[in-house]
Amino acid sequence: MNLRDEMAKLPEPPRREPPYWDCFRHQLWQAVTDGADPARFKNWPCIYHTMLENHWVGPMEVERQALCTERYVNATKVDYGEPMDTVPGTDISRNMVHQVYHIMRWEQMTGKRIDELEYVVEFGGGFGALALAIHRLGFHGTYYMIDVPEFTLLQKFYFDHVGISVVHNPDTIELADLFIACHSISELPFEERDKIINHYPASSYLLAYNTKFEDYDNLWYFHLPWPHVKHWKFEPVAHLPEGSWYTWGW
Repeated sequence: MNLRDEMAKLPEPPRREPPYWDCFRHQLWQAVTDGADPARFKNWPCIYHTMLENHWVGPMEVERQALCTERYVNATKVDYGEPMDTVPGTDISRNMVHQVYHIMRWEQMTGKRIDELEYVVEFGGGFGALALAIHRLGFHGTYYMIDVPEFTLLQKFYFDHVGISVVHNPDTIELADLFIACHSISELPFEERDKIINHYPASSYLLAYNTKFEDYDNLWYFHLPWPHVKHWKFEPVAHLPEGSWYTWGW
């Protein structure tokens, strides 16, 4: 796809100050429509400062050392986009390490395997790196991505280059095997979150978030009961900045 042509068909998105996502939507739209090289999208501030972990060298090394099988390590190879964020002397991407680490922790906590699932829903998919990691780990089911129009186009561009297929923004789905929201749903007002959770039900959850986002108490919110889930586990992430948490449900 021609990312610039497709982005130009969208209306200019609203402007807002960070950390709200309208800001990053507008930055992405502006970069693409101004003719920035899409192969270097990882350099754009709306991506580099919100979706990449390659500048967190120490924490990503903790996660790389934690990857406990060859299956996980093989899924961390560099993906598409310049510059490559490799661990020196390897073809391992620090950002892909972070994505694979999310799935390894979910598998360890739930006793499930991502390659045995049929339906995965990801809310707020960044540029698509976690979806790629999940496919590299053997997932062959239907992957649904829920996102705003500007990032949906970037994801389609990225998926064209890494060779995976994703269904974007479905109107409705059956009960999913896994709902993923990493630093996405935790940045919405509570009433908007409730609508999304009810609209895309799942039997398992992988949630990553900061305890506070503006005035939202995320630790309180994610301790509320959700449908279709019997077990919950909450865990601070010690190697990431204070306030970083995982929640798993299954």
